[in-house]
Amino acid sequence: MRVASVIKTDKNGFIVSMDSFGIYEEQISDDVTIEAEAKFIELSRYEGVHEDNAEDALEDGFVEGNNHIISIVWSNI
Repeated sequence: MRVASVIKTDKNGFIVSMDSFGIYEEQISDDVTIEAEAKFIELSRYEGVHEDNAEDALEDGFVEGNNHIISIVWSNI
């Protein structure tokens, strides 16, 4: 199973929040990916990052906002 985690940390690296999205079946992987990326963009926009910059940051896996760093991390379990 693959898991996408959207992690919000403060500037000192402490985790503020984490949302995980599990992909149990490959048929729904696109839907889950869209949901995880939407959460990343939502949190980024809340941190003052322009939506276009947040979408571009998906490739890097993180973006630094006004007060927090938003990351999206993929793992296999």
